[in-house]
Amino acid sequence: MRDVRRAFPFLPDRCLDFSAACNRHTFRDLAFALAKLHFTKETPSVACYDWLIEVTERTDDPALVAKAEEAKDFYVTDRATHQRFSFTSW
Repeated sequence: MRDVRRAFPFLPDRCLDFSAACNRHTFRDLAFALAKLHFTKETPSVACYDWLIEVTERTDDPALVAKAEEAKDFYVTDRATHQRFSFTSW
């Protein structure tokens, strides 16, 4: 498990507690909420996806972890032309 709190000490523990509410129905909303921290806390966008991955790792749902990792790959790294990603398709 990543220790994003060490790298970004301003991250409130409450954000990591999102795992209690994280499921396939709330994943997109939680991802968007974490992404907004990129603008309000002047953090690298990659950090928001690292937080999302840590939140999903705490759910013990491998599908959520895989989706968070896919989101990070899609939004942070170079992607192929016409490559698609959906927060809601499982």
